[in-house]
Amino acid sequence: AKAAEARGAPLPAGRAALDRRAYHIARELAGGITRDGVVTSTLDVRLQSLAEERARAYAARLDDGATLALMIVDARTRAVRAAVGSASLKAPGGWMDLTAAVRSPGSALKPIIYGLAFEEGLAGPDTVIDDMPQSFDGYAPENFDRTFRGEVRLSDALQHSLNVPAVTLLDRLGAERLAAVLTASGVRLKAPKRAGREFGLTLALGGAGVTMRDLATLYAGLANDGAVAPLVWRVEEEGAKAHAFQMFSPTSARRIREILADAPALEGRAPARLSRTAPRVAYKTGTSYGYRDAWAAGTAGAYAAVVWVGRADGAPRPGETGRKAAAPLLLDLFDIVARVDREAPLGQEQQAEDGDIAIARIAAPRRKAPPEIVFPRDGVEIYSGGERGVVLAARGGAGDYIWYVGGEPVATEATSGKAVWRPQAPGFYDVVVVDRDGRSARAKVRVAAAG
Repeated sequence: AKAAEARGAPLPAGRAALDRRAYHIARELAGGITRDGVVTSTLDVRLQSLAEERARAYAARLDDGATLALMIVDARTRAVRAAVGSASLKAPGGWMDLTAAVRSPGSALKPIIYGLAFEEGLAGPDTVIDDMPQSFDGYAPENFDRTFRGEVRLSDALQHSLNVPAVTLLDRLGAERLAAVLTASGVRLKAPKRAGREFGLTLALGGAGVTMRDLATLYAGLANDGAVAPLVWRVEEEGAKAHAFQMFSPTSARRIREILADAPALEGRAPARLSRTAPRVAYKTGTSYGYRDAWAAGTAGAYAAVVWVGRADGAPRPGETGRKAAAPLLLDLFDIVARVDREAPLGQEQQAEDGDIAIARIAAPRRKAPPEIVFPRDGVEIYSGGERGVVLAARGGAGDYIWYVGGEPVATEATSGKAVWRPQAPGFYDVVVVDRDGRSARAKVRVAAAG
């Protein structure tokens, strides 16, 4: 009967397209298929689809040979909600799962060093430390820009990723102490061959290899008040209570998050505290030696995310830092998480209301075009309006504009509701407007005569 039924069934018109979403992770999880042939992952289909879409768009702007990887984790359950092992299977190294590749983290481990220093009572956020040339048994670290700031607060040193203060703290803490905490957190540090099994002070600046999964574990722990546990990839494991290792106390974790959340905003983005909708992201960037790896890792609310940008073959990409190459995508991911989580909580199944079968198209909500500066236009020369000042005007976007000139906010007058800029000197100025969704527009203008 079944044979007759099969013979009578219509033949398919063509080969069905293979769903390649979460390709690398699906291939890995397939190794643990149960008897019924089903593996249910913790990935959220909406978030995974949007993350892959954003990764492809972002990768299209990268130089030839460059690719990226990313992860998003629910820190409450350690469930991985999105994972992209490579921006495209067609890119060089695209078949490799770069979330599991060992790479130098650059400065991405600095928050853990600072948290441990706070926990041990070696220092606090307001402790003043010297950012001056120093030698540690022949090791003389320099800051990324090769300049030194003198006396700085530790919070400022972490926000600006100063190298000497981080190495100084690690010298007091002990590199082996940090290595032990990382190992207890589930991180498998890979030391350079020449270093043997000993970890030195270079650990503060990326002197040992880790994977993206390691960083996702650590930053999920930072979001979870310092409690670290293994990542969860299968739904059946999500409810299990895993033993958590306490890297440092919830107080120390909160201090680190507050410091990172107040770091200088990226160019073109308003600080989250000035936006009604942008999530407040506590993040740290990292750039490995020779510009081989660009990292950004952070937390916002109950989620942690990590982005890596580089070449699969480890070749240098001069000038491509974590702040420039990875941080913008990280902040985009947290915007996506906030938007998707508002529509329906992540990790919950979406039920069909009627009928036995429901088919839905997953798509990003439509967004308005970004704002446009109406006055002053890019490239124009203007004259100051004297005491009246220059009225700034924009259109489009999501409204609720916030203005900056030269990086400083421009106040909105209570009477007129308009942003009025009063130049204090002639010269060139960058004018930036940001809408409530965090999107921006920029104009470079010349003031010929200030009033």
